[in-house]
Amino acid sequence: MPFVKRSVALKKEKIVQAQLLRHAKRREEETAANIRAEREQAEAKSVGFGRRIVKLQLLGEALWCDPCDQALSLRYLEEEERHGLASIFIVRCHNCLAVYKISTDSKVPSLHDSGRSLYAVNLKAAAGLQDSGLGVEPLNKFFSVLNLPPVYRSTIIRAQDRVGPVLAEVAKESCKEAILLEKNMALIASQSRRTFSESDKENAMEISPVLSDPDDPAPQDNHADVNSTPRRRRVTINDAVSIGVKFDMGWDKRGNGRSYNSHSGRGSMIGLHSNKILGYDVVSNYCRKCALGAKEDDHKCARNYEGSAKGMEPHSAVKLIANNPDLKEAGVVVGQFIGDRDSSTIAALRRECSTPIEKVVDLNHNMSGFNNALYKLKLTHKWLQTSYIAHLKRQLGYAIKQNKGDVQGVQAAIMNIEKHNFGEHEECGDWCKAKENPENYVYKGLPRKTKFSETDQPGWRAALHDLLSVQAALAHTLAPCGSTQQNESFNHMCVTRAPKSRHYCGTEANYFRVSAAVCEKNLGSTYTEAVFQKAALSPSAFRTREKLQHRKMVKALLQARPDIKARRLHNKMKNSWKAANHNEGLTYESGMGNAMERASAAASVDRAWLPDAPLLTDSCVPVIVDLETTGFQASDEIVQIAVKCGNKEKSWYLIPKKNIHPKARGTQRASFLPELLR
Repeated sequence: MPFVKRSVALKKEKIVQAQLLRHAKRREEETAANIRAEREQAEAKSVGFGRRIVKLQLLGEALWCDPCDQALSLRYLEEEERHGLASIFIVRCHNCLAVYKISTDSKVPSLHDSGRSLYAVNLKAAAGLQDSGLGVEPLNKFFSVLNLPPVYRSTIIRAQDRVGPVLAEVAKESCKEAILLEKNMALIASQSRRTFSESDKENAMEISPVLSDPDDPAPQDNHADVNSTPRRRRVTINDAVSIGVKFDMGWDKRGNGRSYNSHSGRGSMIGLHSNKILGYDVVSNYCRKCALGAKEDDHKCARNYEGSAKGMEPHSAVKLIANNPDLKEAGVVVGQFIGDRDSSTIAALRRECSTPIEKVVDLNHNMSGFNNALYKLKLTHKWLQTSYIAHLKRQLGYAIKQNKGDVQGVQAAIMNIEKHNFGEHEECGDWCKAKENPENYVYKGLPRKTKFSETDQPGWRAALHDLLSVQAALAHTLAPCGSTQQNESFNHMCVTRAPKSRHYCGTEANYFRVSAAVCEKNLGSTYTEAVFQKAALSPSAFRTREKLQHRKMVKALLQARPDIKARRLHNKMKNSWKAANHNEGLTYESGMGNAMERASAAASVDRAWLPDAPLLTDSCVPVIVDLETTGFQASDEIVQIAVKCGNKEKSWYLIPKKNIHPKARGTQRASFLPELLR
């Protein structure tokens, strides 16, 4: 091989690469041209075939020839111009042979001076996609089954850019109305010192808005001084109404406990009494067009956050609670914050807010943390089964819920869990039936349905005491029984509209879809009528969404009934799959495939070389072999091998590497004491 200079070789390599790029570009252009030609051919052939979405009244009025005073027929359709889901039919009159352009839908002018008009059906399709969570590809798949022509992505994007801001505007207005409703309900609750029912919420909604015109103040004979605050007057901290909010963050990419690298997230602030969204924030540290190299002046950048995914929650909380202009305009400050204990949100709020904020721990997140702590104890206390953990978790929930609002009562009830399970019932209430007959009382959720004991569970009481002491120290945050379940429900609504399997955070589509979820939460399923009215679109002619909203309300009432809850808990506790797993054996486990293949191969080996098993006769002497192990699992160690034949017996003992399980120790009446071997 002749010697070639490196510079010459690099030049030749660059020339070859440039040629390959030119050939690839030429092939792409030819392919695109062929696709365009095939598309034009298919469109030309599809004139008059398939199905179309039309506005019946508009089409019926347009199919008329005025000079002939006769109706036009689609049998004489010569050409079709498609604009998304709308079409323009070129129809020739069979009498005078005049050509008419007939549109299947009406155009909606732009809300601004600049911008072209779009067909209403395309705008409504974009709103439907944002509400249902579908994209253009699933929509076209659905259309292909119905034999409808496909719609291009660019058409839907233009329509979404028109409908999306209107959707966000409706969502913002609903949040402002929710703030006023929450303020009224907080005032009524502070005066009556009670919780709200649905009828109370309706009464609060009937109260006129607290922000009235300065020249026309609200009448003074309304409920207390709720409506006496003039509109847009400067509100000081002293006259601001303190409200409670629930806050939680949701991310568009699931974290596994070790990696939190989502590009976007959404924070929601929900009123304590109204359960409506008072504010929401969508953050993203990624922009698709910027990633492709587009200049910031050429597009509206979707990136509005520069930090990490873990810092999104305190960032959104400060923006929604401490720096929210809507709260200041309504004369409202946040005095109670309900959230989880997974982030530094409360520390950031107390640093930024000028008024004190009370922290209330979300009960569901707290129960989850207690459950995880019990599973960590299971590593050292092998006897601790899942059913025992569920029983202790249920007892903690009873202790908190039955003493709602009583901090000292919650503390005493939490610490009494330890005493009750160890057979000490002096501090138990009337609910405890063990006080009547402590000797025969059945502890249903505990091992062998008996109380805990230091003999059978060494070291367990101290571990349980430490765990319950941590919960008792948080009694002042647990006693209000706060919950962010409404936030979790809202996060689920957002996921249905912007699935985590799709990447929407690179554009404004993510913000628009979250806004659709806000409208659904605050206004119900019929929120689309408000969007259509603001976007100058025709209202819906069918009551489908009203029926959907009615079904949701009926379902919510049914799920809240005690008998339905009891039935749901009963079905959950049955766990019929446990028996099936036990009968089927090991069928699914990480990395078990190779082991099962080796076992199958070993079972299929020819065993002809093995001698036949001898037949049992009367002269055979039985030999009894017994094994004792450190526990009842397949991974436990053998500690004794015992053999007995007639009157003769012998045992071999092995020193295990770990302690004997308490249950196995009770049946074997033996224990391993390594200190005696030293």
